[in-house]
Amino acid sequence: IKGKVPLNTSKDYASEVSSYTKGLGIFMVKPCGYQITKDGYSDNIRMNEKDKLLFMFQKSMSLK
Repeated sequence: IKGKVPLNTSKDYASEVSSYTKGLGIFMVKPCGYQITKDGYSDNIRMNEKDKLLFMFQKSMSLK
């Protein structure tokens, strides 16, 4: 799966991917630039774990 996410929201992705895949998945990060957010960002917002995977999958499909 490939996608783009704000760096600040992906802090725990590596451990979460490892957990979801029982240690078989790999999460790699590569800087892809900077963008200004429209509404700012809140550290208090947390997505449901299933919603994160769905979001990442949908983003990867839109990149094809």
